[in-house]
Amino acid sequence: MDNDASQPSIEQCVQLGLPIKQRCFDGQTVFNRKWEQLTFIQCSFRGCLWVDCKLDKSVFIECDFTESRWQSVSLLHVSFVRSLLPAAVFCTETYHGVSFSECDLQLSCWAESLWRRCVWLKCKLQGSQWLQATLVQSCLVDCELRAADFRNTMLQQTAMLAVPWQTMTIQGMQANQSVLKQGDWQGCDLQGVSLQQCNLQEGNFCQVNASGADLTEANLSFSQWQLANCKGVTAPRSLWLNAQLQEVDFSEVTMESAVFQKADLGACGFMHSNLEKTCWRFASVNRVDFRGANCSYADFSHAVLADNHWLGTVLDHSHIHNTEGDLTAWHRATYVQTTDDKLLDAERPILHWEKN
Repeated sequence: MDNDASQPSIEQCVQLGLPIKQRCFDGQTVFNRKWEQLTFIQCSFRGCLWVDCKLDKSVFIECDFTESRWQSVSLLHVSFVRSLLPAAVFCTETYHGVSFSECDLQLSCWAESLWRRCVWLKCKLQGSQWLQATLVQSCLVDCELRAADFRNTMLQQTAMLAVPWQTMTIQGMQANQSVLKQGDWQGCDLQGVSLQQCNLQEGNFCQVNASGADLTEANLSFSQWQLANCKGVTAPRSLWLNAQLQEVDFSEVTMESAVFQKADLGACGFMHSNLEKTCWRFASVNRVDFRGANCSYADFSHAVLADNHWLGTVLDHSHIHNTEGDLTAWHRATYVQTTDDKLLDAERPILHWEKN
């Protein structure tokens, strides 16, 4: 396997801890090697098959792994720096503490593998495949992920910042307690996607189809939504602080204890939704359809309510005083035992009220 007689043999480098430089292993099978705590510089492993190897704590700098295949390989705390790994295939293994820095990983395959505490920094991952992979306590920072396939992928406590999700395939993806801030989700198909307890702040969700998605306890503060379909979303205890929501269909959603404080809502629909114990303090709520919704124990204090629809809305024990409204329609709304005595006459079709 050693092809350069002018340099120390691989065995000598292993024994002496010397860096292995500019060696070529193209097309070979690297079998049952224990190359631990070594440094490889500008070596070529194009088309190599790695089998039953242990490379723990080794570093690969500016190496070429194009179309390499990794099978039963231990990569504990291995670092790849400015290396080429396009079309590399990482088989169904568990990897821990691996880092990729400024690497070319285009069209690489990570399917069905488990990655714990791993890092991808400034990597090219266009067209990469992550089908049914699991990333735990890992992060992808400033990576190019266009056309990547994350179908049925599991993200647990993982960070992916400023990602162009709209170009990716993410059906069936599940993310729990992950940080996905500043993501561009415009036009994404998020049907059935689980984003429980995720930090989705400052995301662009315009024109997404998120029907049936699970946003339980998700943080969507400062996010932007326009012309989006969120019908049937499950989002109890979710945060929408300062969110911009325009022409969003939230019909038949479950959002008890959600917080819309200081949010700006226009022409949205919450028909037949569970909005019990929701908070709308200081929010701007204009032309929103609450018909048939359960808003009992909701807090609308200090909100601006204008031209909304409340036919059949349940407002039991809700907190509505100190609001500012302009011809808000309360026709046949149910608001028994509200905190505002002015709203107890259920027979009046249109109600005006003044600030307390």
